[in-house]
Amino acid sequence: MYNGATYLFFFTYKKSSLRNFHKVIQATFLFSFFFTKILLTRMAKQLLEITVQKAAQEYLEGYYKWRARRNKLWSKIEVRTKKEYGGKRADGLLAYRKRLLGSWYVVSMEAKSYKTLDAITPRRDNWTWFKNSAYYGSLITFGSGAFFFYQQMETTQSALIYILGLWVGVILITAILTRNAFFNKTMPVYSQILQYPANEQWVSISEDSYEMIPKKLRKSFVKVLKARGIGLVIVNRKKFVSRIHKPQKRRKLLGNFLKYYSLEKEIKGYLK
Repeated sequence: MYNGATYLFFFTYKKSSLRNFHKVIQATFLFSFFFTKILLTRMAKQLLEITVQKAAQEYLEGYYKWRARRNKLWSKIEVRTKKEYGGKRADGLLAYRKRLLGSWYVVSMEAKSYKTLDAITPRRDNWTWFKNSAYYGSLITFGSGAFFFYQQMETTQSALIYILGLWVGVILITAILTRNAFFNKTMPVYSQILQYPANEQWVSISEDSYEMIPKKLRKSFVKVLKARGIGLVIVNRKKFVSRIHKPQKRRKLLGNFLKYYSLEKEIKGYLK
């Protein structure tokens, strides 16, 4: 009886364990299936950089074409600067001659996707933070009435200590209050677009990459570019381009910005 009961117990336990094992396998399979499906769906919505490049370049062609003499515009993606200027590759370059004066006008563009998220994530630039704190702190110190209280000091030494203490104190307070301000932040993409000199400079990113930027930093991302005169366009998964803000125009006193690019002769020959 003992042996039979023992056998029956272990048989029931083994059968129950096997059934549970099958359930675990089924649950694991279903989880893997749905996770993979979600991952593939998300990846399908994420644009590649080349897609962002082409969509943004096409948008910029339409944006500038009406300004070009005889509507003739030179446009190309993947254009390098000359070796003496670093041999850097601009994701997009446009050039044309202005309608009235016929002067040269150059536009450069840098494209980013979800694969280069780090390049579009704002971070504090400590050197810029220090300079801005010293600048604004000095303005507040020497522009406020508190500065002139040094005249009431009995000795020159006391006056100097007061001025120095007030100045350093205001700078420290300014640094603390502005430590997360957008004007103290920068991004690798900003440094990159500066490598492609032009009358107007743009950054284009995919909508999915913009949404991957931490929410508290998205406004800073836009403000940093706008404050530094860089235009911004966002490309959604349907390849529709939205212009967030325009770039500031830059002037070159001597010559033009074409001299920085390896295809200078080709561009001038096409637009002559």
